[in-house]
Amino acid sequence: MEAAAEAWLKNLSRFSSDVPVDLGLRKAVEQVAEGCWRALEEEPASILAQIEKILWATRNAPASPLAAKIYPAYGTELGNIFSAAAKTAAKSAS
Repeated sequence: MEAAAEAWLKNLSRFSSDVPVDLGLRKAVEQVAEGCWRALEEEPASILAQIEKILWATRNAPASPLAAKIYPAYGTELGNIFSAAAKTAAKSAS
């Protein structure tokens, strides 16, 4: 399950690494959403795997720290992108 979580995080990093943060927060959010959707279209079984992973982590908590490990990692990845985009937009507005 940890390997599945790591694979999804790498996938998130793959489609979020080239998000143009210089175009602002709205565009960054759109780009991440489009990348996520594209990844799901390319691998439709991925959404099922993600749901299974979430259910497994929930059923096995607290014995498995998977949920406590992966969701902050997702948040950090997306937070870095969105905060960089927001800062860029704020600099452009001033």
